[in-house]
Amino acid sequence: MAAHESAPASPPEPTTAIETAEVIAAAPLVVRSGHFVDGDGHAVPLSAAIDIGNVTAEDDACVLAGATEACFSAGTRAAIRRDGDETAISISSGRVQVRGAPTVSTIVYQVAGQRVVPAAATVFVIEVSAEGRWSMDVHGGEVRVTERGGQTRVMKAGERRTFGPRIAAPITLSAAQWLARARTARGAGDIEGAIAAYEGLIANHAGAPAARTAMVTLAQLHLDRGHAKPALKWFERYLGKGGPLAEDAAYGRIRALRSLGRVSEERSAIDAFVAKYPSGSYAAKLRDR
Repeated sequence: MAAHESAPASPPEPTTAIETAEVIAAAPLVVRSGHFVDGDGHAVPLSAAIDIGNVTAEDDACVLAGATEACFSAGTRAAIRRDGDETAISISSGRVQVRGAPTVSTIVYQVAGQRVVPAAATVFVIEVSAEGRWSMDVHGGEVRVTERGGQTRVMKAGERRTFGPRIAAPITLSAAQWLARARTARGAGDIEGAIAAYEGLIANHAGAPAARTAMVTLAQLHLDRGHAKPALKWFERYLGKGGPLAEDAAYGRIRALRSLGRVSEERSAIDAFVAKYPSGSYAAKLRDR
């Protein structure tokens, strides 16, 4: 891969949230106790998996995902989405207590544009008020909160912090500032913060050359973390627009397809790659497969 700071070599290989690396399906959220209703008002049976969409806890109710238990206080409202091996629980109001350890599948709790990532076995509480203010209270272990704009703070057992309302003045950073923030985070080993900053660059300055290059960087970061589905999305998004890193992106796309087990698509992509880039080092590697 070309030596761009915003397009890393291969390999080595925000709304508040929590996260957890081999590519597997997202962990199902299974109702362990209490009662939930979905966005259409239908009850979710005990021991059933909660589908994507909006959910409300009718009483104190818990879900289990692998080794993690999340308990919702009565009236708590949230939305659930899945992307590859990541399950995101976006909390709009109420209280959620989480107890458990990160697994190979990622669980992310989101509130007000920020991400909360458990670094180890942990116990913490997220509480969101009707006014949009929310708090994080860490009872055990530690978590990393990535705020709007990519700033990351580590919160350890015994720490509590209250954050402002969801409705806040937008952050207006230039493309260069977003890129600098991403580079600083990567240099510090804060990959979550780097991902958030690259996403901010792309979302706020889609037409900037740095934003286009950041798509490849973002894809590589996801792939290096074992998140092949979002990696594939960003590689394909870059290839759809084209650019000087097309060869790198096409090779990354092949790696992502391989990780996802999409064998026939990988084979077709390899054939197309070798035909288009016959003399590159990537082609030599692919011919050996």
